[in-house]
Amino acid sequence: MKTRKFKDGDVVYRQGDTSDSAYIVQSGRVDLFKDGATGPVLVATAGPGELFGEAGLLDSRPREGTAYCAGDVSVRVLPRREFLRRIENDPATAMTVMAKLAQRLRETDERAAMTAAWDGGAGLPVPVEHGEGALIVPPVVDPRRRTLMTRLFGRWRSSGGEPRESGSAVRPFRVLVAPFGNDPEDTQRPHVVAWLGQLEGFTAKDHGKPLPAEGDALLAQGERFRRADAIARRWLADDKADLVVWGEVDPEGRMIQVHFTAAPWADEDKAGQPVPLVWLPLPCYFDEGWAPLFHTAVMAAVEPRGDGQAQFLSLRLPGWLDAARTFIDTPVEGLYQIETAQIFAVYGMAAAVCGGLNPGSGMQEYGGDVLRSAIEWTPAENADVWYALQRQLGLTYQAIAERTNSPDYFHAAAEAYRQAIYGTERALDPTTWGSLHNRLGVVLFRLDMAEGNPDALREAVGAFQYALTVFTRQAFPWHWSEVMHNVSQVLQVYGDAHRNQEVLERAIITSRNALLIRRQETVPHLWAASRNSLGAALFLLAKHTRNGAPLVEAVQCFSDAVATYRVLGSRALGKVAEKNLDRAQGLLDRLGGESAVKG
Repeated sequence: MKTRKFKDGDVVYRQGDTSDSAYIVQSGRVDLFKDGATGPVLVATAGPGELFGEAGLLDSRPREGTAYCAGDVSVRVLPRREFLRRIENDPATAMTVMAKLAQRLRETDERAAMTAAWDGGAGLPVPVEHGEGALIVPPVVDPRRRTLMTRLFGRWRSSGGEPRESGSAVRPFRVLVAPFGNDPEDTQRPHVVAWLGQLEGFTAKDHGKPLPAEGDALLAQGERFRRADAIARRWLADDKADLVVWGEVDPEGRMIQVHFTAAPWADEDKAGQPVPLVWLPLPCYFDEGWAPLFHTAVMAAVEPRGDGQAQFLSLRLPGWLDAARTFIDTPVEGLYQIETAQIFAVYGMAAAVCGGLNPGSGMQEYGGDVLRSAIEWTPAENADVWYALQRQLGLTYQAIAERTNSPDYFHAAAEAYRQAIYGTERALDPTTWGSLHNRLGVVLFRLDMAEGNPDALREAVGAFQYALTVFTRQAFPWHWSEVMHNVSQVLQVYGDAHRNQEVLERAIITSRNALLIRRQETVPHLWAASRNSLGAALFLLAKHTRNGAPLVEAVQCFSDAVATYRVLGSRALGKVAEKNLDRAQGLLDRLGGESAVKG
């Protein structure tokens, strides 16, 4: 069988093509889509060792779906004649193919049912009349229509504008809307709630008092927004909601500054996560022309709780982004410069979120470009916003770098984090300051791994040390354990390169420290990662000291990681741990570690 290689986003075959071959994935992941009533539906994925494209070979029918590469992919090509010969001559192969087809059929039915439950109605765009001095809004694109942008992404997603149908299998996102400051008659909140009611998959209700609080009026803007964000987080916890919409009407009474506070994200530093200093400017009593931008911001702000909500967002968000892109291609006239900057910022962050939900779509890269434009638009007097956007740019570039292992993006992420650190005061926002240093350390460590940069490794150690001055075990146990885990990895690289026993022993200690907080019963995925890291440190110590004693524990650590990843269904991480286990067991056998320990 011959081997073919594809790049991220490449198409292996399209729906309707002749079925002439099956494929076995050697590396990477392939997403399989099938056209539905409202657009393509993700029906299955194929990872290393898995077969795809076999259905059409059995009945000589054209391809029933399209196969996209999520990252770089290598496949072995199995021509139809060879495939059929194997099925005829090998009953085990035939049973494997039948089981796979049955599994895909079940997955397709489940996803189709979910998609049908979310099937939206007509969109809202209509011509908008402009009076003298009114803001000029570019034409709105129907978010359900296939446009050049969505075709270039290679995966069209449907979107709609009608309320969610009852009986959906996916829980709707719950949004709380606070009264807006500087709006004593409470005229704008009902308008916002009404537009949220038009957004498929979301419910909204009035809640609380105006944010920021009136008593905070004399505080600096950043501190006012941080306090309001903290209050909104308490509302989210009390009401078990997903999002709080808050803000204030500007002193001129022309625009609402709309802020978003989301329920805690799985990754507190994920690209696109709402932050207090980034807000969406919307005209008072905004109309259909602005609705796609508002809906895009809302959808990107929430964190999905479960695969169903994640699937819903991955299907709908690209369409709304496409509809709102006119605000980027043709900036609105009549806005202040900071308002234009904030529109670019909100859109760029939403694109980064979309790229995370749809790897290989190119949306993260596009989001980074838009964020850079937002930074350029930001006036000098809004330095706090400028630094906040540098942090968002760093998060976006880091996500791209970790997906592509690109040194250029690691360098760009590091520079963005340095800029953000420069503008973040530790005394006012210690958590952000510490997180930025931790992120900078991770990026520099990965940069050294990618291109062998000892200067980056030394700077990484310093960044982690700064982070630990804030993230103590008593005050921030989870952040502390994350930094400890990262430090251990850096020490392993340095200790291995310099054959330094003392450094490797320190790596073992820091891994054990991380495991004091990362417990199997509470965070099994993090526990497995740190068990694997501890095993690696022990293995390196044994390798350089030629002492088999640490290998016994290393084997146990790797075994624990393998077992946990299997339970969690993390195949890629499980294979890494399995390779580590094999290496440790092999070295143990060579060094006679068992007898050394017993003796």
